[in-house]
Order: sequence, then structure tokens, then C-alpha cells
Amino acid sequence: MHRSLAEPRLDSDLVDCARLDNDRLVVVGGQAVYWFHWLPS
Repeated sequence: MHRSLAEPRLDSDLVDCARLDNDRLVVVGGQAVYWFHWLPS
């Protein structure tokens, strides 16, 4: 089993987040949208 840890440091308040599927996460801040894609190592 592989484990990973991600900690987004936003430039302002967290507005919303959504898990799109098993390996994609979108986080919306007041100034930007951040896309995360998990890849197996």
C-alpha cells in the first residue's frame, strides 16, 4: 500500500474542494484553483 500526504498552503481562505475521482482533487482558494493528481510511485 502506498501512502502520500499533501498539504496545500493557500494564499487566502479555502472556498471549496472536490474529489473528482480516485486520483484527482480540486481545491479552490480566494485567489487560485489548485489541481492535485495522485500518481502511484
